[in-house]
Amino acid sequence: MQIPDVKISGRDLRVGMGIGGYDMEWTAEHMPSGCKVIWQSHGAYPESQHKLRDRALMALELMVEIYDAD
Repeated sequence: MQIPDVKISGRDLRVGMGIGGYDMEWTAEHMPSGCKVIWQSHGAYPESQHKLRDRALMALELMVEIYDAD
């Protein structure tokens, strides 16, 4: 799945903690429409992070589709 003009950025949620795990807050924004989806990933399992990202991009794709239809 590929949506053109999407920017994905992340913010580390482990402020003040040791260096372990992947507690992140991610944002995927469709630049032309301004629609965005924010999700968090917790834990050290990359495959679950990829699933979360894929689901968030699916949701963003639906939002952009509805946004463009109006």
